Amino acid sequence: MKLLIVLIWPLLLLDYGRTNLYEQGVIEYKVEMEMSDSNLIANQDFIISLLEELEMKIYFNKDEVRTDMVLEELYQLKSYINRSNGESVMYMDFFGRRIKSKPQNIPTFEMDIEASISENLNSIKNIAGLPAHEMTISWPNDSGRSSITTFVSNQLEFEFMGFGMEAFAGMKKVPLEYTLKNEQFKLRIFATKFSTDIKSSVFKRPAGYETKELEEIGSLLGNSPFFKSFGN
Repeated sequence: MKLLIVLIWPLLLLDYGRTNLYEQGVIEYKVEMEMSDSNLIANQDFIISLLEELEMKIYFNKDEVRTDMVLEELYQLKSYINRSNGESVMYMDFFGRRIKSKPQNIPTFEMDIEASISENLNSIKNIAGLPAHEMTISWPNDSGRSSITTFVSNQLEFEFMGFGMEAFAGMKKVPLEYTLKNEQFKLRIFATKFSTDIKSSVFKRPAGYETKELEEIGSLLGNSPFFKSFGN
């Protein structure tokens, strides 16, 4: 039996590397959060419960990518990327306000953030029905380099604007599972479902939004009641 596994494993890896790309689909994600200190952040039980209710979906086809992040009735964000020119626009609904950003270019992966990728095709698992292998992204910081380990699939290749990974959209890898952490908390984001059944209408841009600079939107979000709840 061990000999059979040794003989078959290289063939499985070869087959995985040759997998055809999906041209369209939708991926659904969930978020899990852990705090390192139960007294570190005020209202943390409330925050954890809200984040675990966060619904994230990513729709894609050959022309566009749309990312939805919905937090009950409090906060909705939709990001659209035009894949031909790398231009993105965010649409936000929060506490009765409807705002969209001016068009922004997504980061050019290697040039803009000086990041590098290391892939391990020997570490493979199934996530949401897709085969995925381990990939580590590293980038420079003030004390050296930071890194994050993710699982990506060779069957998916598009500009990913998922939760906490916006800076890496230009790499065109699609994390199906990853963990964001610091000294205060750990967030695990993972795909739960994948389907190729989508309608072209999901890429229609919504109307009735006030346009603002990205910096103005960041300031508005930081002063909203929800985001203030993250403070002590």
